[in-house]
This record gives sequence, structure tokens and C-alpha cells, in this order.
Amino acid sequence: MKIYFDHASAQLPDEENIKVISENLQKYSANAENRHFGAYAVRQAQNEALKKCISALDMQLDANAVFFSSGSEIFRFLGDFLNTLPTGNIIANAAMHPAFIAMLKRTKHEVRMVKFNTASELDIDDLKEKCDKNTRLFAHFHVHSETGLISDIENLRKTVKNINPEILFFADTIQSFCKIPLPKADLWTASGHKIGIAASAALFYRKNSKYDFERIVFDYRHEDYLMGRPESSMIISMLECAAKYANIQNDNDFHFKNLQKVIRENLPHGVTPTFPFERIAPHILHLQMPPFDGAVVAGLLSERGIAVSPGSACTAEAKTPSAALKALNIKNPYSVLRLSFAAENTVEECKFFCKILQDVLKNY
Repeated sequence: MKIYFDHASAQLPDEENIKVISENLQKYSANAENRHFGAYAVRQAQNEALKKCISALDMQLDANAVFFSSGSEIFRFLGDFLNTLPTGNIIANAAMHPAFIAMLKRTKHEVRMVKFNTASELDIDDLKEKCDKNTRLFAHFHVHSETGLISDIENLRKTVKNINPEILFFADTIQSFCKIPLPKADLWTASGHKIGIAASAALFYRKNSKYDFERIVFDYRHEDYLMGRPESSMIISMLECAAKYANIQNDNDFHFKNLQKVIRENLPHGVTPTFPFERIAPHILHLQMPPFDGAVVAGLLSERGIAVSPGSACTAEAKTPSAALKALNIKNPYSVLRLSFAAENTVEECKFFCKILQDVLKNY
């Protein structure tokens, strides 16, 4: 029996995803930037898929998107874009994705990290002190990739915009895309890896922004040759599947909550959820189990056919505790596991996981 509880890292494609990818590979493999019927068909299909995706996700009416191959590629582009702006400051926090933190270190701007309080909420007073008329970008996660913690993006947006309406408000929505309703922002992110479509990602933006991201990305790709061309067949597949997942979001939400309930009620003694259910996205469950080492437990579970993550796949090989968990003031950052679900996961799998986890800890 193989159980995959690591969909927040890379969601396994379901049969419908595979069918969509196969069909689109056959229909839309032409270079979209050429000047023939094949390219026209690709561009038209991509535009139609984007419209349907934005509508299904109930995004802001002036939303548009530019496309990449991965979330990390989006962050690299954002860093290069920020370096074209007048020198100022960027507001972020140490719990952001490691690729985003790495990008910040390469910008010419002063980086101001806002701290979290003991409840793992961004400190609003600290934010107000650090945000000013020279702030170019404010960045925060909508759903935290390791813990599933949901941020109060609307309150943060109002706070930032009241200080400086010109600030670009960036919401990292990679873990919330198609999982929970998206917040208002100037920039959003999406990764196909999180909905079962590999090698696809999107940076959504408001068309009425003073920055023409479509033109900027075109120059980035064709004038400076700083990135390749993402495959249109995969981008179209991501957008089509995103619209599908958005239409069944409520069904998935109910299913994930039920899986969470089963696990929370059957956890071994000493294993506790990091956050109460009402503070997290339903598809992610973060567990603490001191004094056991999460990486060791994840390996032992894998030997029993269960795939989970010791925190986050992005930091799984690190020799130090997760910087994100430390920033969030999480106790015992070494002794954690992250489970993440897809529609295919079952109640029986959750009960089996709890049984095997108890056995693994007993014989640790």
C-alpha cells in the first residue's frame, strides 16, 4: 500500500489531468511566438483558457497573467524587475519561500523583514514602522507552504496601501491557488506543480497597474534572454485544470476537512497539530512530535509506504532548522511533519497513517 501525502510539494496528476496534458501536447506544441496557423491556434487557446481560469477563480476583473516554468523562475524575474525600479526598500518576512528570500538578497533595495508575534501573526506595528513612501514592494504568503497557516491578506493590504498606495502588493498564492478563494492584490502567483501540471507557472497581475508586465516579460525573455519559453501546452493545461479545480473547490474543501478531522482524532499521544483547524488551509496539516526528528520519521514512514514531508520539501535537505518555522516562532522546528492532501486521498489512508505513525514512534 502506497500513500502519498505530499501534494503541497508536487501534486500527482489525476487521470483527467493526464488526459488534458496528452490532448494539449498533440494540439498545442507549436511555438506560440511564430507567424503561422499553428502559432495562432496556440495563442488563441491560451487566451481562452486564461479568461476561463480568471472567471472560475473569481479573480479581480482586471487580472491578467504572464507565464513561466516554475515558481522559482517567477521569483527570479521579480528580483530582476525590482532592480529596474528607483532604489528604495522591500518589505517581506523570514517565513517566505526560500527561493523568494534568495531573490531578495540579490536586489539593490534595502530589505526590511517584518517580525511575527507569538501567535505566528505578522506584527502590524512593526509593519507600520518599516513601510514608507520609498517602499517598492510588500510581499507576504497567503498560505504558508510548510504549516498551511492562512494570512489575513486583506488587513495587510489595507494597512500597506494606507501608508503608500503606490506599493506593489505581492501575495504569494502558490499554495492557495485553486485551494481556497484568492485575496485582492496587485500580484499573485500560481504553480502548476501544486495542481498536477508540471513545468508550468503564472504571475497574475492587475492590467491597470502602471507596470506593463506583459511587455516587461517579453523583453526579459527576448531582449535579454534571461529565461526560456515555457511550453504553451503545459500552460494551457494548467489554466484548464485550474478552472476545473476552482469549480469543485467547495467539494474538495469538505473532503480535506474530513481528512483532517480523521487524522486529528487518531494521532498518537504526544503528536499535536501546530495550528487549530480554523487557522489553516484544509489541504495542509502540520504536526509537531517532540522529541522525534521529523526527517528521520519521514524516512521511516517512507519505508512503510507513506510519503510525507519533514516540514517542507524546499528545506528537507537543510542541516539547520527551518528558518520559516523559526520566524513563525514555532517550537521544536526539527520535530515536525507536513501532510498535504489531494482529492484522491481517503479516510482509510488517514487512519492507516495514524496507525503506522504510532508504530514508528514506538520503535523510534
